[in-house]
This record gives sequence, C-alpha cells and structure tokens, in this order.
Amino acid sequence: MNEYQFFMELTEVMDTISNSGIRKLNMAKVVDIIYLSRFASKRIQVSKKFATANSQGILMFYCLNVFPEDIYYFQEEEAIVIYRNPIID
Repeated sequence: MNEYQFFMELTEVMDTISNSGIRKLNMAKVVDIIYLSRFASKRIQVSKKFATANSQGILMFYCLNVFPEDIYYFQEEEAIVIYRNPIID
C-alpha cells in the first residue's frame, strides 16, 4: 500500500489564519469542546477500507491531551484541521 504525507510550506501563518475563515478552537473553552465533540460524532468516513467507526473518543483524547493548541476549524471546507508548526516545536 502506498503511503502519502501531505504538507505545504506556510509563511506568516497567523496572518493567513486571521484572514481566511479559519478559526482556532480553544480546548480550554467548554463551547469549543462541545462543538468539536459534535463535529466528530457526525464525521463522514472518507474510506471504507481504512477508516474507523465510532472513534470520536480517541479523537477527543488527542485533541484535549496532545494537540489542544493545534486545532482549527476551516469554515469554507467545513473541516477540523490539526496543525502543529514544526518550526515552533
């Protein structure tokens, strides 16, 4: 099976985020946690062969404990994106 890693080089990330309809979710706010949980429970699987059903619990674990500062909502695509800038880490 082929394996792919998608990436793009970003400059001035915060300017891009603030002007593009991308909203950073704050995992310290209950309203954003509830939003993410509801979004995850309505997730559409993109692959029948390589997808997990009823996996919102593991997603919420990682969002709350591993990536709480790296979660964004991309309104135009109605997508949640987990992005960590490798330069900062």
